[in-house]
Amino acid sequence: NTCRHAMGTTAGGSAIVVGDSSGFEAGQRVLLWQVQDDVFGVSGDQGDVTNAGVAGNWEIATVAAIATSGLHIGLTSELVGTYSVSIFWERLQVCTVPQFTNVTLHAGSALSGDPWEDTESGGLVAFFANGTVVVDSGARITASGLGLHGGQANPTGVLECGHPLSDTSNAHGGGKGE
Repeated sequence: NTCRHAMGTTAGGSAIVVGDSSGFEAGQRVLLWQVQDDVFGVSGDQGDVTNAGVAGNWEIATVAAIATSGLHIGLTSELVGTYSVSIFWERLQVCTVPQFTNVTLHAGSALSGDPWEDTESGGLVAFFANGTVVVDSGARITASGLGLHGGQANPTGVLECGHPLSDTSNAHGGGKGE
């Protein structure tokens, strides 16, 4: 999958605004995915997440054309979902979704993707197959370890609230990830 940070959608949702449209072309199917939303309002807030906002929203679209500026990926129809990129903590990405007839993974092979990067893209595996998908024993389709960066453990072995890192109950917190 080719993934790019999306900086928003145009009015009416008929195009996706990107900083780099290389790897995208007319006729391709793409996945638009809201990776994060600003659910805390303040960076560093450690409160409970009780509302994910639009995080997790996604949809499949088809590329109609790439603007000559290379900054807009035009779509064949308007987007249905709601997406947000108004502040730093809201992350949206667009990824190509390749189309295959048949897919076969033999023992010992793995289908994976690119890890989440500081360019705010990656972290997923997606494809279409209009025939059969065969995953032999010992083969795998995996996105393990590709997602957002996890929180860092406190190197002293004690969390700031005074509980040891071995205490895994959610009442005592932990390092905050992305």
